[in-house]
Amino acid sequence: MMPTRAPAPEQRSLFGEILDWMIAPLLLLWPMSLGVTWLVAQTIASRPYDRELADAVRVLARQTTVQAASADAPSAVTQAALDQVAATLRRGDDDDRTYFQVLGRRGELLAGQAELAGPPESAAGSETTSAKVRFRDDLIGDEPVRVAWLWLDAVDGADDARSDALVQVAQTMGKRSQLTTEIIKGLILPQFVI
Repeated sequence: MMPTRAPAPEQRSLFGEILDWMIAPLLLLWPMSLGVTWLVAQTIASRPYDRELADAVRVLARQTTVQAASADAPSAVTQAALDQVAATLRRGDDDDRTYFQVLGRRGELLAGQAELAGPPESAAGSETTSAKVRFRDDLIGDEPVRVAWLWLDAVDGADDARSDALVQVAQTMGKRSQLTTEIIKGLILPQFVI
């Protein structure tokens, strides 16, 4: 009797082998790629809205005339100009709400909404130049907002090293989220097809 040979292992196609070696890494890399795409989309979506917010802060700062504070008189703001700018800022749209605030040297509210918090102490102490608009993410109530702020230089040679006023404009993040979602939708399908 002849010895029986073990059945030969089934031959797999080259395409099957390549597919086996590619599927596992692709299943791992695709979600990572989506995460990176989401971060990039957020950055891209934020840029134009940050520029718009910075422009609003600069316009408000130009309209804010801060007089040097003396020991017995607080800083004064030209209220009519602020009211006009505030009306323009509040027109807004259906997607987002805009808030603004002008704080005086001692932290007193000169105009705008009181619920808008000031910048962190670390930023307030070292970045008191009017040339640079700063940004941060914050909350008003439970709603996330993007805040642009600008310290105005002291007027009439005030001897205090601090700035004379803080101007802030905040905007809810509805349009940013919508644009981020649109960018991701435009990229997910091609990535899935590829």
